[in-house]
This record gives sequence, structure tokens and C-alpha cells, in this order.
Amino acid sequence: VMGEGGHCPLYAHAIGAAELALRLDSLDGLGHVRQASDEELSDRGAALIYLGRYEEALVQYRKLQRAGFDPYTVCANMGTAFELMGRNDSALHYIRKAVDINPGAHEGSEWIHVRILERKIALERGVPVTTPLLGLDLGSGELPSAREGDELRDIRNQLRYQLEERMTFVKAPDPIVGELLFDLGNLEALIWSVECAVDVYAVAKEYGFTSEVFEQRYAKLSGMTGKAALLNTWAPDGFPGANLLTLIALLGCIALIVGLFFLRRRRAR
Repeated sequence: VMGEGGHCPLYAHAIGAAELALRLDSLDGLGHVRQASDEELSDRGAALIYLGRYEEALVQYRKLQRAGFDPYTVCANMGTAFELMGRNDSALHYIRKAVDINPGAHEGSEWIHVRILERKIALERGVPVTTPLLGLDLGSGELPSAREGDELRDIRNQLRYQLEERMTFVKAPDPIVGELLFDLGNLEALIWSVECAVDVYAVAKEYGFTSEVFEQRYAKLSGMTGKAALLNTWAPDGFPGANLLTLIALLGCIALIVGLFFLRRRRAR
């Protein structure tokens, strides 16, 4: 779980290997007692992927493919198995097919999966990387910026979805996940909050991401969160959004009113 301050937790799905193994045994037991349904066999293939038994999972999904089972589920899971095996060309083939079949799946985020695989293949082939993985232009200054009209909120939600899935399998360090986390941090700064952006930047650093722009933004936004924490230290209860500056202004107004009151009393005498 990312985001100890509660600003914007990013959840990598926990894999309970023992529970999955029991689930697999249960499905295999059902298969011996009676003919398992295609849905159960698909669940079995997914469990095999989570347990790292990729070749067995591929055998399972090829059988389902021949049986005419849901082609999106088959292609998506075969693509995932191939990627985790390091066979990225085959993974890209099947993930592209899955996107063609159901572009709205996974909250419409699978285009990001395609971009990731394209980047991995380019790196394997020694092709120079000259453009951002997601094609986003979020500026090069100390603070992220974006063009008006960009669908950044949708991209932010889709990116969070993909990262939560990917971080289940891909542990730090990983430069591609790090770059995606940097993009997410920039989007959080633009859409949600500075505190959220700094949380995400911290995880990007854990995944090994670094660049001159990243270091500048991390330092700049971290400084901004420090100032915010100082200003909010003395926020009085019952004043939503109040901070030290508003408290000082409020006390100043009270002092002015009291001063005017005593001045009028003196003149009245």
C-alpha cells in the first residue's frame, strides 16, 4: 500500500499463495468429481498465473480457446502469462487482440498495457527511446503543466488501475513502472493534490526512476507540502480549511474591533 499519509493510497493487490493453492486444489477436485465448467477452468488458469505456473496456464487457456470460451478473457490472460514469462512479442500480440475485442475492459485502460509492451520490446531491441511512454506532455519545469482540454482525469484513473495491477507482479526496481509512477504523480499534482503527488513520487523513486525534471519536481513539491503542514498546524476546530494565516487574520480583526470599542468608550467620557 502506498500513501501512508492517507492522501491517495495506491493498492497493489496482495497475492495469497496458500489461499490460491487451496483454490487450485478445490478446482482440480471438482474436475475429478464432475466435468468442470469453462468458467471454473478459466479461474484455474488465472490461479496458475498468480502462482507463477505460466506454461500450465497457457495450456489451460489454449484448451478454452479451442472450446470457444470468451475470447477476451482468453487473450488477456494469455497475454499476461506470456509477459510474465518474458515473451513480450507474444504478449503484445494477445493483448492487442484483447483490446480489439473489448476496448472498454479494465476501465478502458488496456491501451496503457499495449504501450508498456511496446516499450519493453523497443528496449529489448536496443531502439532509442525518445518519447514519453504514454505520450503525455506535462511540461519540463519545476511544476507539471498541461494543455487545456487534455483528458487528464480519465488518463489518471486508467493509469492508477494499471499500476495497481502491475505492481502486484512487478516489484521494485523497475524503470517502466517508475516512469509510469512519475506520470501519475504529475497528474495527481494537476488534478488532486500536492501531497498526493509527493506520495507517488516517493514510490517512483523506490522503483528506480530518476531524471533532472523528476528531482526538481520532487524537491519543489516536497517543499510545498512542508509549508502546508506548517500553516495547518494551528488550524482551529470548526473552521474548515483554516490555517495559520487565517487564524492570524482573525485575531487581527478581533484586536481591531476591541481597540475601536475601547477608543469609543474613552471618547464617550
